[in-house]
Amino acid sequence: MKFIAYFELSESITPLDMLKGAELLSKAAITFEGTKVTNWMVTPENWGIAMIESKSEEHLLHLFSQWRIAVPGVYKVVKCAPAMTVEEYTPKLLDLANKMKKPAK
Repeated sequence: MKFIAYFELSESITPLDMLKGAELLSKAAITFEGTKVTNWMVTPENWGIAMIESKSEEHLLHLFSQWRIAVPGVYKVVKCAPAMTVEEYTPKLLDLANKMKKPAK
């Protein structure tokens, strides 16, 4: 399944904290089979998005939890939801709309 995550980093977390956390995570070499971050973007205002493919909710939770363990207080907000590309979803949406227009028998 594909997911989009929106996150806000805590104002108390410094770039050095994030680098130390990333170093800790790379040394731990923790991987979650079936979960891959396909795109990760962050802004100067300390919020960003991640596009994630994951086979299970557990692995998705672990992805965010590992950062919480490595850098306590890292997130102010995390919102994550299943998602599809517009190209994938548009035909499904049109099909749903057509089904809803037909009178019930």
